[in-house]
Amino acid sequence: MAAEEAEPIDSEYPGTAVRRMHAAVARARQLTAAELSTSWPEVRRRVLWAAGLRDIEDAAPGRGYTGHSFNDW
Repeated sequence: MAAEEAEPIDSEYPGTAVRRMHAAVARARQLTAAELSTSWPEVRRRVLWAAGLRDIEDAAPGRGYTGHSFNDW
């Protein structure tokens, strides 16, 4: 069994989920101008995907609901 690799540490912001952050950045870079130029609900789903979140429309707040994500802006 291979030794588990240590979690990378962000020296400026300790406690950051560095691997998850890097994965989200990589997914965001995959988004195309065409994907980001559609209707807001579709763009929002793609941004949620890049962030590693899902759009669960029938979930209750606190149980996976993401309806509030990005809609404040």
